[in-house]
Parts: sequence; C-alpha cells; structure tokens
Amino acid sequence: PCASRRSPKGEAGRGAATAHEKEIVFYCGCGRIRHLRTGGPEAFVILNLIMRLRGTTLAWILAVGAVAGCAVTVYLPSMSGGFVYDDVPYVVANSAVASPSLRAVFCDAFPPGRKDTGLYRPLLTLSYALDRRLTAGSADWTVVAHAHNVVLHAMVCVLILVLLARKWGLAGAFAGAMLYAAHPVLTESVAWVAGRSELLLGLWAVVGALVAGSPGLKSWKRAVLSATCSLLAILSKESAAILPLAWVTVAWVFRSDSLRDILIELLPSF
Repeated sequence: PCASRRSPKGEAGRGAATAHEKEIVFYCGCGRIRHLRTGGPEAFVILNLIMRLRGTTLAWILAVGAVAGCAVTVYLPSMSGGFVYDDVPYVVANSAVASPSLRAVFCDAFPPGRKDTGLYRPLLTLSYALDRRLTAGSADWTVVAHAHNVVLHAMVCVLILVLLARKWGLAGAFAGAMLYAAHPVLTESVAWVAGRSELLLGLWAVVGALVAGSPGLKSWKRAVLSATCSLLAILSKESAAILPLAWVTVAWVFRSDSLRDILIELLPSF
C-alpha cells in the first residue's frame, strides 16, 4: 500500500516539489521505505521505485508483478471472445484435439489430413487438446483457450524481463518488458487462439536465449538445454529452425567467450 499527498507550493529545501508534483510515501511490512517525488503519470511510480530499490528482492517483486499484471490486463477483453477464422479448422474441427493420440499428434500433419498446409505442430496440438480436456468441450472451452494464451504471454514477458536485466539492469529491463507486454504488434498472437504457435515459439525462444546467455552454465548443460529448447520450439512452429542463430548472437552479446566456443556449445541446437 502507499499513501500520497500533494506537496505545498514553494516548499523550501533541496529537491523542493512544484505544485504539480506529488510526494509519495511507500510502506512495506512494518516501516516506511522512503519518500519518492514524481511529477509524471502514476504509471512511472513503479519504475522510479525500482530504480531507487535496485538490487533488492522488493524491486524484483515489483517489476515481475507489474510486467505480468500489464500483460494480463491488456488482453483480459480477449477472454470473452469465441473461436474465429483459423480457430475453426485448427482447433474446433481438429480431430487430434478432440481425440489426441500419438499417431494423430506426432505422425500426421497439422491439422490431421491436411498435408497441403505443410504444417507440423504437435506441441501446439497438445496444448489445444489440454484446453478441451479441461472443459470437456463445454462453453467454457473458449474462455480457457483464451486464458491459456494470456498466461503464456505473461510468462514470456517476465522471462524477457529476466533476460534484459542481465545486460541493462532491472530498470532498463522493466521498461523493455512493459513495452513488449503492451505492444499492439502482439495482438493477433495473444487474442487469437490460433496464434498460440507464436506464443509457444516465443516462450522457448526466450528460455533458449537465457540458456545461451548465462555465463555460469557448464558447456554440456548449455548444449543439452539449448538442444531441448530448440526441439520444443520447432515442435511448436516450423520457423523456430532459425532460433539457434539468434541464440548465438545473444550469447556473443551477453558473454565474454569467443565466437568459436559459443558455436561449439550451441551446435546441438542446430
């Protein structure tokens, strides 16, 4: 909780507030943390506080909560939507979603019987089947399917926060993750159930980037984890085949190792 009061105009002393500024007192647990002056929108209060509390657990809690909250809040209206356009052939009428089996999920095209599409997405099919199984195909199916997308989006945003913080600090990472969480270019991927392939791809892409950019991992662990992320990503969407190249770039930027060593470690992901 926080309490705020408008500072008196003409207040004397260092850092005196103007009539348009607010002095905000933050409380955590049993005591006051500090006074924080801000003249901008309330949305910047969290960013300012993170900058003041950098390096503390509370700063991370605030950042993660705000990023996840933004990602969920922006797309809450999508949960009242139904199945539209490609949702029908890829989800509703998908026989592998209604009756999943190893053969239908892993040995057939996506959706089954449509080899002309050139798509192979077994992990995506399993995620749709999970939605249907949880609701038994009832009217709640659409709500759960959209909620699944929103949760995946929030997870990706939080992982982006963690990734960026390793290079640019928590404050810079917070700004980047918030921008990603609310950016309109992601609307189709999150609000459209059939767009979940991009969300799953993004999830494994960021996890793989965290693995590639972590300097403390042993080489064999990095090789195994990056190969696993690559496999899961490509089972979600075919365009994941280029992810290892992106991970090499991330590792080269985030680590001090030579490009040769990075390529050798990430070779299994190719």
